[in-house]
Amino acid sequence: MGHGGGNHKKHPAMAGRAQRLVTGCGFHVAVIDVPGHGDRPRTAHDEQEIAALYRARAALHANAGKHKELPRFEADSAVRFFTRHFGRAVTSLA
Repeated sequence: MGHGGGNHKKHPAMAGRAQRLVTGCGFHVAVIDVPGHGDRPRTAHDEQEIAALYRARAALHANAGKHKELPRFEADSAVRFFTRHFGRAVTSLA
Protein backbone atom coordinates (compact mmCIF):
# COMPACT_ATOMS: atom_id res chain seq x y z
CA MET A 1 0.00 0.00 0.00
CA GLY A 2 1.19 3.46 -0.75
CA HIS A 3 0.26 6.51 1.28
CA GLY A 4 0.34 10.24 1.07
CA GLY A 5 -0.27 13.18 3.32
CA GLY A 6 3.27 13.32 4.66
CA ASN A 7 2.72 10.08 6.57
CA HIS A 8 5.28 7.36 7.16
CA LYS A 9 4.90 3.69 6.22
CA LYS A 10 4.74 2.88 9.95
CA HIS A 11 1.89 5.33 10.69
CA PRO A 12 -0.87 3.63 12.75
CA ALA A 13 -3.48 4.31 10.06
CA MET A 14 -1.41 2.42 7.50
CA ALA A 15 -0.89 -0.49 9.89
CA GLY A 16 -4.63 -0.58 10.55
CA ARG A 17 -5.50 -0.64 6.86
CA ALA A 18 -2.93 -3.34 6.23
CA GLN A 19 -4.32 -5.43 9.08
CA ARG A 20 -7.84 -5.05 7.64
CA LEU A 21 -6.71 -6.44 4.27
CA VAL A 22 -4.77 -9.28 5.91
CA THR A 23 -7.50 -10.36 8.33
CA GLY A 24 -10.50 -9.45 6.15
CA CYS A 25 -9.22 -10.81 2.86
CA GLY A 26 -6.24 -13.01 3.60
CA PHE A 27 -3.91 -10.83 1.51
CA HIS A 28 -0.22 -10.22 2.05
CA VAL A 29 0.39 -6.48 2.37
CA ALA A 30 3.46 -4.29 2.07
CA VAL A 31 3.28 -0.61 3.02
CA ILE A 32 5.72 1.64 1.19
CA ASP A 33 6.71 5.27 1.46
CA VAL A 34 5.81 7.13 -1.71
CA PRO A 35 8.24 9.72 -3.11
CA GLY A 36 8.85 12.53 -0.67
CA HIS A 37 7.25 10.72 2.28
CA GLY A 38 8.65 8.86 5.25
CA ASP A 39 12.26 7.92 4.59
CA ARG A 40 12.26 8.95 0.91
CA PRO A 41 13.47 12.43 -0.10
CA ARG A 42 11.52 14.16 -2.89
CA THR A 43 13.25 14.89 -6.22
CA ALA A 44 12.22 17.08 -9.16
CA HIS A 45 11.13 13.91 -11.00
CA ASP A 46 9.02 12.95 -7.97
CA GLU A 47 7.28 16.33 -8.14
CA GLN A 48 6.33 15.64 -11.79
CA GLU A 49 5.04 12.16 -10.92
CA ILE A 50 3.03 13.51 -7.99
CA ALA A 51 1.44 16.14 -10.23
CA ALA A 52 0.51 13.41 -12.74
CA LEU A 53 -1.00 11.34 -9.93
CA TYR A 54 -3.20 14.22 -8.80
CA ARG A 55 -4.40 14.76 -12.38
CA ALA A 56 -5.23 11.04 -12.76
CA ARG A 57 -6.91 10.86 -9.37
CA ALA A 58 -9.13 13.82 -10.27
CA ALA A 59 -10.49 11.76 -13.19
CA LEU A 60 -11.29 8.64 -11.08
CA HIS A 61 -13.56 7.72 -8.18
CA ALA A 62 -11.50 8.57 -5.14
CA ASN A 63 -12.87 9.50 -1.74
CA ALA A 64 -10.09 9.54 0.78
CA GLY A 65 -12.07 11.95 2.95
CA LYS A 66 -10.31 14.81 4.62
CA HIS A 67 -6.57 14.78 4.96
CA LYS A 68 -5.62 11.51 6.75
CA GLU A 69 -9.28 10.54 7.34
CA LEU A 70 -10.52 7.60 5.25
CA PRO A 71 -14.29 7.10 5.61
CA ARG A 72 -15.16 3.60 6.87
CA PHE A 73 -17.49 2.97 3.90
CA GLU A 74 -14.58 3.62 1.54
CA ALA A 75 -12.37 1.15 3.45
CA ASP A 76 -15.17 -1.42 3.18
CA SER A 77 -15.52 -0.67 -0.53
CA ALA A 78 -11.78 -1.16 -1.04
CA VAL A 79 -11.87 -4.52 0.76
CA ARG A 80 -14.75 -5.67 -1.46
CA PHE A 81 -12.95 -4.45 -4.59
CA PHE A 82 -9.69 -6.24 -3.76
CA THR A 83 -11.52 -9.40 -2.80
CA ARG A 84 -13.63 -9.35 -5.96
CA HIS A 85 -10.60 -8.89 -8.20
CA PHE A 86 -7.78 -10.62 -6.33
CA GLY A 87 -8.96 -12.97 -3.63
CA ARG A 88 -11.42 -15.06 -1.71
CA ALA A 89 -14.87 -14.01 -0.56
CA VAL A 90 -15.12 -11.94 2.60
CA THR A 91 -17.61 -13.29 5.11
CA SER A 92 -17.37 -10.32 7.46
CA LEU A 93 -15.96 -6.81 7.23
CA ALA A 94 -15.99 -6.32 11.00
